[in-house]
Amino acid sequence: MKKIQILLFSIFILSSVAYSQTQSPEQRALAQTEIMKSELALTPTQVPNVYDVNLGIIIKNDQIKNSTYPEDQKKQIIQQNNESRKLMLKNILTVDQYSKLELGLKERQEVKKETQLKN
Repeated sequence: MKKIQILLFSIFILSSVAYSQTQSPEQRALAQTEIMKSELALTPTQVPNVYDVNLGIIIKNDQIKNSTYPEDQKKQIIQQNNESRKLMLKNILTVDQYSKLELGLKERQEVKKETQLKN
């Protein structure tokens, strides 16, 4: 059952990434926050804070993606931004919520690696 949930969540994320290319940063941050709201059971006071973090990182990452930096440097900066996101979220989320977030990110990375190995 858990593997099915992970698979569905991964498919949702992948499809939202493809769709996100036509969405504004605000729309992507809202979609990401809504997913986190349901997956992590965010409280009403956490939602706007999580949205602000997501929006800020999305805007930064978009700027990096559209920059003239070499691809390897872009990847490194985006990775650093995503680590910063986790640190900011750690201050907003409860210990249980943050553990779920970490577990979900780890599982998503494993699915991504498996997909890359197949291709």
